[in-house]
Amino acid sequence: MKPVIIREFLTLINNIMNIPNITLGLAGIFQAAELVKQIARQGFAQETPFQSSISSIFTLNAQTTEEVFGGVSGVRLGLEMLLAQLGGTSQKRDIESLRYAMGIIDLQRRFMRDKKLPHQLHDGLQHIEIKQENIEKQTIFEIAELYTSTLSTLSFRIQVFGNPQYLQEEEKAAKIRALLLAGVRSAVLWEQKGGGRWHLLFNRTKILKQAELFLRSI
Repeated sequence: MKPVIIREFLTLINNIMNIPNITLGLAGIFQAAELVKQIARQGFAQETPFQSSISSIFTLNAQTTEEVFGGVSGVRLGLEMLLAQLGGTSQKRDIESLRYAMGIIDLQRRFMRDKKLPHQLHDGLQHIEIKQENIEKQTIFEIAELYTSTLSTLSFRIQVFGNPQYLQEEEKAAKIRALLLAGVRSAVLWEQKGGGRWHLLFNRTKILKQAELFLRSI
């Protein structure tokens, strides 16, 4: 068997075994996308998943994927959205939330291709103090500013639609930017664990079953 074929086969096997980790990373993306929509449309987001998503930005040396989100329960909303978006009928899908999720994945790919931005973002996170039990308002503004100085400099940007009054409020706009950064962090994790568009296409059924198993365990 040729070396290239062996390598591709081993990658395929590794990705199949990584389905739980890939599912959690994908759930992190969908959770951030849904929370962005909530703030843009209704002016607030569910507090528990919001805290979990923002905290995940700073969990860079976790031993397991679950640790990134403070446990599987930290992405419960994301798992629910994953099932609704990828497993439900077209009538049940939330096109707006799905568009944000796909936008986050595109943004992450462009971000990782940049030679300077990943290092700049990493360095910036080191200077932000965070209390894991509760994300303070000032921390959200600092994360949002970091998003603006890094990810917002790319040519591709995610357009957020909603109530103009909410979108113009500084604090709500900062929360949206912080959540987009959290979504990109999850997209990086998803890719590191073997996730990708083709993998999602061919393993959607496995991912949906894994999401159901996670939800039953919470």
